[in-house]
Amino acid sequence: MNLIIDKGCFKIYYRDPDTTGNRLFLSTRTATLMDAVAEFNLIKGGFDTPLRIERFDVFGNLTDTFTMDGRYGVPRKH
Repeated sequence: MNLIIDKGCFKIYYRDPDTTGNRLFLSTRTATLMDAVAEFNLIKGGFDTPLRIERFDVFGNLTDTFTMDGRYGVPRKH
């Protein structure tokens, strides 16, 4: 049994509609891409924005990059 489980993190870049600036949302407690997007929707919800999602492993290496047209869109891997 692992006492400490570190799954890495997801960085979600989005455009804030109030300030029209780019912002960063960090999801560190989720294991999958869709769980990270669901957490973003729960905490930052209420507006539709294109998303860029980067997946980092436990060592801080960028492993995957995804884009979504909106919060409820289909992720596309780059």
